[in-house]
Amino acid sequence: YVVGGRGFWSQQQVEDLRALLAVVANPLDDEALFGALASPACGVLPDTLWLLRRAATTPPEAEGERERVGHVWPAVRDLAERGELREGEGDPEAAAQIPGEERERLRAFATRLEGIRARGAEGGLETLVERLATAFGYDLATLVRDHGAERWANVRKLMRLAREFESREGPDLAAFLDYLGG
Repeated sequence: YVVGGRGFWSQQQVEDLRALLAVVANPLDDEALFGALASPACGVLPDTLWLLRRAATTPPEAEGERERVGHVWPAVRDLAERGELREGEGDPEAAAQIPGEERERLRAFATRLEGIRARGAEGGLETLVERLATAFGYDLATLVRDHGAERWANVRKLMRLAREFESREGPDLAAFLDYLGG
């Protein structure tokens, strides 16, 4: 089902779930991680995304040196597990500026993601899409919005596409992401 005449592939639900699937496949994909964190699956604020990018960037130690830009996932994981960055990694001042409520969102996201990654595509790709939508509360967040039933129909179509893809190609998440254009 397509809301407002836009194509299925450009629907926000498809983009959000594509980002979540890509993070399951590779949490070091910063673009996908930012998409997943900004989506209703996590819902962090744009300021938090900016602070995470800064937190993942190690400032230069001496004048004339360049900052070292790292992946964002280790910063998210450290903040979720330890409440702070590992010593010598990233920018602890930027990490400290992330509000407590946002840190809690990141902790919940990281915990859920690790659980889903541990199971992988167990049960198939369709089940993985459904597990993602349910674990992150994406299903409820979608259904309570205007035209929620129609938006959720887009997610159900993505699940059907996952099932059909798997019947032809097998339960290969990376290949399914390629198929989705992610």
